Amino acid sequence: MAGGYDKNGFNGIASDADIVACSSLLYDAGILAGIEEIVDYARSVGKRCVVNLSLAGYLGPHDGTSLYDQYLSMLGEEAIICLATGNAGDTYNALSQTFTEPHPTARVRIHSGDWVQLDMSGATDIWSVDSSPLRARILIYDEYTREVVYASPEQDASADFTYRMESGSDSEFARYYDGWIELAGDPRDGENGRCHLLLQYDAHTDIKVPDKSWARYNIALEVTGPVGSGVQIFADGQSSRFVGFPGWPGPHAALSVSDMAATERVIAVGMYNSRARIPMVDGSFRDAAFPPMTVSKYSSFGTFIDGRTVPHTVAPGGSIVSSISGPFLAAHPEAVPETCAVENVGGTDYYWDSNSGTSMSTPYVAGFIATWLEADPLLEYDDLKRILLATNRHDYADPENPRHGQGWFDPRAGLQAVVEQACVTGLCPDKNSPSADWTRPRLEYGNGSLRLWNPASHECRLDVRTPAGMVMVTYSTDARAAEFPLPSGSSPLVLITLTAPFSTQTLKLAR
Repeated sequence: MAGGYDKNGFNGIASDADIVACSSLLYDAGILAGIEEIVDYARSVGKRCVVNLSLAGYLGPHDGTSLYDQYLSMLGEEAIICLATGNAGDTYNALSQTFTEPHPTARVRIHSGDWVQLDMSGATDIWSVDSSPLRARILIYDEYTREVVYASPEQDASADFTYRMESGSDSEFARYYDGWIELAGDPRDGENGRCHLLLQYDAHTDIKVPDKSWARYNIALEVTGPVGSGVQIFADGQSSRFVGFPGWPGPHAALSVSDMAATERVIAVGMYNSRARIPMVDGSFRDAAFPPMTVSKYSSFGTFIDGRTVPHTVAPGGSIVSSISGPFLAAHPEAVPETCAVENVGGTDYYWDSNSGTSMSTPYVAGFIATWLEADPLLEYDDLKRILLATNRHDYADPENPRHGQGWFDPRAGLQAVVEQACVTGLCPDKNSPSADWTRPRLEYGNGSLRLWNPASHECRLDVRTPAGMVMVTYSTDARAAEFPLPSGSSPLVLITLTAPFSTQTLKLAR
């Protein structure tokens, strides 16, 4: 996102940006408080801020109405928030079903994060698609005999309820599990009006399928609703996940996206694979695990209940090489031979390593959006999102794959659009200029030429520089209007400084 060392090709995107890092235990309040601290700091130094959230959470209504998402959207009015869609694009963490006369009920089995299923902990979130009440019960499914061996009483969420099963007080449940399972219901969520149930569990079993290593019994959920309504069910995606219930519509990856991605004022980022070979610190290479220039099968995606689709953009995230923590490597020297590069600077060894995921593609986008804001600090979220969507690429293979979302990120095309827009609206004058607005010169770019509008006939000087600061050409005039060509064959990125009485303005131009 902002790594400044540029001698080995692994520098970050916005390499001169200030870096503000906030830490927490990643509870909702901690994440939001961290973003607030970044916003406060940016305010105090008079700069715009871009926030990177390389994290995801799969529970929630996935409609942007949770209190967390609403607060995040409020923060997005001042910070540009880029967040990862998640890495569950090939994982069945969701089940969506419309209730019909033949199928008024949904069923799904819940598995643990590992494959043996002996320790079950986590949560499953259940939401009606409208205000219709749901009914639910907890099942225990026998993997060996392929039948339901236990069913709790059905709970009706037309009124608040909490139903809890514990092995210490329920002898039938204790035949299968040691621990507890709890199901709670709310007929109408206060933020979106949808019926909401939450299933939580912390249970252990030692009973295995005969001659196998995995658990014989699965926790399962049954949800029933009125015909014409429907349900969306989400696993937490970390401690537990879904598998199909034999004979019933199965779970899917089409809502594998983080709940936070449904927030109104964020940029949700997916990932594509961008590297065929990964460099090693000893000078050799190893093959990347993913075919390059293809969207990652792990990249989360989804269409929300209101029709919005994410990711908003897809960026490089497969086998990204970036800086790695020095203190971590000091504590784990065995990891050093697996790193990608090392540089000695001032007597200290600094290392780079590779990693993959939407946690890598998101800071890539955040860094480039920071450069867009450098070109035009007045851009707001709506401007940035409009430019991003308008300049996304669509020339990728397998275009029908929903993991592509709304297209692949094109940072240069986006910067070009930002610069062109900034030129049309004029440069921001120096805030300390005492002259009236109408007297300030204004510079525009179009068709390879610079146009100067100078209503007060000030003495103006234009210096055209390379990104390194070398002056390529200087123009001077006091005309009310003038047009100047840019040097032919010049760098695709130039800096233009307009010096006039009371103000100095600089334009960064990508051609």
